[in-house]
Amino acid sequence: MRGITQNQEFIQLFSENLTAVLGFDITILDRNGNRVSGTGSYQHQIGKPAPDGSLLRAVMKTGRPDMTYDVIKNESPCMSCKFFKECKETATIGYPIIKGSETLGVIGLMGFSTDQKEKMIENAESLKEFLQHLSLVVESQLISQNEGFQAQ
Repeated sequence: MRGITQNQEFIQLFSENLTAVLGFDITILDRNGNRVSGTGSYQHQIGKPAPDGSLLRAVMKTGRPDMTYDVIKNESPCMSCKFFKECKETATIGYPIIKGSETLGVIGLMGFSTDQKEKMIENAESLKEFLQHLSLVVESQLISQNEGFQAQ
């Protein structure tokens, strides 16, 4: 199956549109933890790996959504990230992109301001539900692309 990386143009445009609508930065990782797309602070990170120990890497590993609203608290899932002390994210939600039992990638929604943090906390459940549907859209796009690729 062709993965997220082979659909980078679609994934980046998708991320840019999501950022415009939601007002949060977006990054999407492939199955290897590399950024396939990024907006705002992460746009210059496309093609580079997300740091080990980061929330998005944890979501990749567990295949379960996760979030943090204060990366500097002791219970933060980000504590083992090498950028823990320099992190500018005020809030993050990570949602896996799953096909069957395989995690194909992760969608990350990040806030960098107090306003974004408050908005994310206030709308956490609806944002997680929205990310669940978005992960299905990405999965469907990958399946569609693969069917077209195999038919050639």
